[in-house]
Amino acid sequence: VEQLIVGRACIVVLVVVSVAWIPVIQNSSNSQLFVYIQSITSFLAPPLTAVYILAVFWTRTNEPGAFWGLMMGLVVGIIRFALEFSFVKPPCGSGEPDPRPELVKLLVGKVHYLHFSILLFVFTFVVTIAVSLLTKPIPAKCLHRLTFWTRFSTEPRVSIREWRNEEEDEHATPREVQRGPAGVINGAAVDALQQTEDKPTARKRGKSKHKEVVTASPADEETKKSEQEEIEELVGHIREDPKQKQFVNIMAVVCMVAATFLWGFYA
Repeated sequence: VEQLIVGRACIVVLVVVSVAWIPVIQNSSNSQLFVYIQSITSFLAPPLTAVYILAVFWTRTNEPGAFWGLMMGLVVGIIRFALEFSFVKPPCGSGEPDPRPELVKLLVGKVHYLHFSILLFVFTFVVTIAVSLLTKPIPAKCLHRLTFWTRFSTEPRVSIREWRNEEEDEHATPREVQRGPAGVINGAAVDALQQTEDKPTARKRGKSKHKEVVTASPADEETKKSEQEEIEELVGHIREDPKQKQFVNIMAVVCMVAATFLWGFYA
């Protein structure tokens, strides 16, 4: 039910955005739809690309770095987007004076949108790296098969949520301080009383140890088997057929060459 509600809400939001986008297209100074699409992409896509590349190829990237890199990059891109479409320049060759302020002419008119995308990419790159270096890194045990350098790793991966829970357990207070009737802190007395009450006799201790040995062994074996099966399954997914790998690489090169040619031909 929740997914259905979220899906319908997203559709409504997208419809509203598409309707509100019509005036933006009308205010575009260029009649070519391709140029308009590329300019919008140049304002919004570079932060996503920079964070994605860093996350795949640099293991030191963490969540705060990715978050602030995206936020700062999107803010700069939206500012350029607002300046681009709020102050429309007259068509080329019309002879009409340019009514845009000098600052807008300097920031928008002197910097092409493709050149701006390169600058925005570098800016997001720098912000993400700086914030990642200033904050706590993600441990290597959480990055197996998530980066380019660990894509063939066969070690079991620990989720970031489990790692954070382990850190919280380590930093948690070992015992809670309790107060007596008179408001006096008596945590030590309570601990001593609990240890006395929970302390088993020798006979009970022997039975409990025997019971643990008998009952824990199958569980441990099942855990080891499940971990081993998980590793074997991951190794099976990582391995590639050499012929399929070569075919995919060749097709990727062909697609890149074709895209580069089309981009240069229609630029």
